[in-house]
Amino acid sequence: MEEFVKESLTKYQIKRKMEDFALQKGYFPFQPALFEKYEQFTCKKNPSLTKEQLVIVMNGYQQLLLLRPDITTAMIKELLPNINANDKVKLFYQSTNYRSSKKTVNEISQFGIEILGNLSTSSEREIIELACNYLNESKFILEIGHTGFLEGLLDETNLDNNERVELKKLLYSKDFDGAMQFVKENTKSVAANEVFIKLFSLHGKMDQLINLDSKLILNLKMKNAVNTLLNYIQVSQNIYFDLSMINELAYYDGIIFKGYYPNLPTAVLSGGRYDPLTEEYGRKIGAIGFSIDVNSWIQSKE
Repeated sequence: MEEFVKESLTKYQIKRKMEDFALQKGYFPFQPALFEKYEQFTCKKNPSLTKEQLVIVMNGYQQLLLLRPDITTAMIKELLPNINANDKVKLFYQSTNYRSSKKTVNEISQFGIEILGNLSTSSEREIIELACNYLNESKFILEIGHTGFLEGLLDETNLDNNERVELKKLLYSKDFDGAMQFVKENTKSVAANEVFIKLFSLHGKMDQLINLDSKLILNLKMKNAVNTLLNYIQVSQNIYFDLSMINELAYYDGIIFKGYYPNLPTAVLSGGRYDPLTEEYGRKIGAIGFSIDVNSWIQSKE
């Protein structure tokens, strides 16, 4: 029992430290709703979050509800009506997502930092710097990408929306062979196909991005994505770029990033810009943030 109490206290202290740092930086605490209406979530384009992963319950009025699968959507739905045009809302949360597997319901503890409202380039930089600050207790890598690079590349193909989603699933799972076979069978652009062949190799230290082969940039959308990433060269030597990066949830539009520790197999931190999600709830505002997998975070300290 003593060991259990000691472990519980350690977890509490780590979570408290995360919250205290956010408070010091001017962020306020927010507790998102536990349930979300089923139809409001499934109408969104979430190519990597399947129906089988959702935890669906029925209330006494025969309404289908979800145990919260994604904190960000719950937060936007609740806060958007109260945010004015010139507001800049800075918040943090310590909460749980729920995902179903074949044998059980997985409870994913998350800590998150968000800025909503009237954002600027400095807001994006603030979030990236905060991500580095949270990761900085141990040796880390923060990989950053930009959705505009892949979307610009897809614009050069003849793929319809369904085919884009299918290809993104392959890219998200890092299935190089499957992605290349799909591209070969479904696209006609020689230039785009050449970039797809090299896509998974387009990553490295930020200074390498300066010398990126111009032949790999096919349009203005791809150029703007690269130029945005170049703004973060001086933030930290632990930042790397990855032009093939794609997020699990499809509402990200702009800069995206993931944080890693060498002793863990998966990302402990992930985030990005997600303005389009707010539009689905009535009006478009600026939105950027990140979440930390708290259990993985604690494991990295052991």
